[in-house]
Amino acid sequence: MTTTPNATDRIASQTVLPPPGVMNQPRFSPRESQIVVLITTGCSNREIAARMGLRTQTVKNHLCRIYRKLGVPNRVQLAVFAVCHGTGDVSS
Repeated sequence: MTTTPNATDRIASQTVLPPPGVMNQPRFSPRESQIVVLITTGCSNREIAARMGLRTQTVKNHLCRIYRKLGVPNRVQLAVFAVCHGTGDVSS
């Protein structure tokens, strides 16, 4: 019997991440950290803005800075990176 990989495994296998050692744990501001956690739980920019009391454009600005810090191009790769590296741990 073969099992099919779940969606996260499929996305992770297709995601290009920086090689190990290229970057250490990224340094996020408290607000950026909160946004990363909300992204990993599947929130849209609008939902993040409403939860945090921000404008949607402010959330987009934070996301652009987060993408640059991690060297990822989009929220899917941000979420995969966060889950794989523990930066999106909702329990911390």
